[in-house]
Amino acid sequence: LDQIAAAVALIRATTPTFDLAKVAWDDSAALELFARGETAGVFKFEGVSMGEYLTRLKPSSLDDLTALYALYHFGGRELTASLIERKQGNETIEYAHALLEPILAETYGIIVYQEQIQRICHDLAGISLSRADGLRKAMARGLVDRMERYKKEFAAGTRQNEIRQDVAQRVWDEIELFSATVFNKAHAYAYSCIAFRCAYLKAHYPDEFYQAFTIENG
Repeated sequence: LDQIAAAVALIRATTPTFDLAKVAWDDSAALELFARGETAGVFKFEGVSMGEYLTRLKPSSLDDLTALYALYHFGGRELTASLIERKQGNETIEYAHALLEPILAETYGIIVYQEQIQRICHDLAGISLSRADGLRKAMARGLVDRMERYKKEFAAGTRQNEIRQDVAQRVWDEIELFSATVFNKAHAYAYSCIAFRCAYLKAHYPDEFYQAFTIENG
């Protein structure tokens, strides 16, 4: 944040009206910088391996960046590779139930965020979002006995909503499979927003960006 503030101050020395808060989150130059993997100095997206994933993913939105950040840091190589293959159309995206598509479309059918599991429980089983937050906590803490109680509640709710139990079981199996790697979207999104602003400055104001980087890291 200090680096961003320093760059903005340098830019305003010649362009007093510059306002980083008005930058569009779909700025093509910033997204192209990510897609080329030119992320040295970009918050949380630095490094050779991250650069390789970026060049393969070709992110076209802030949602893509957020999903990549979460999976790269917490989901492991296999899921990160699957995200890329699905984004590029090389791996089939399937939804066990139609209600899952609006929840998982942004992550190409992969459960990436804790919030997605909360919505799955709410939309398919009628579990309140606040109650589903308890499932999120149980997953984060590895509380197997509590997870089992939520499984029974999920099954009962899906039966009441007339969802076939083989489908409900498949969905729950996916929840359990991803429970060890799901991450908090609010955290990932906030970090990706900071990274995007770094990329915007680097793409449009490279001199000021590098000068600020030197000031804050020298």
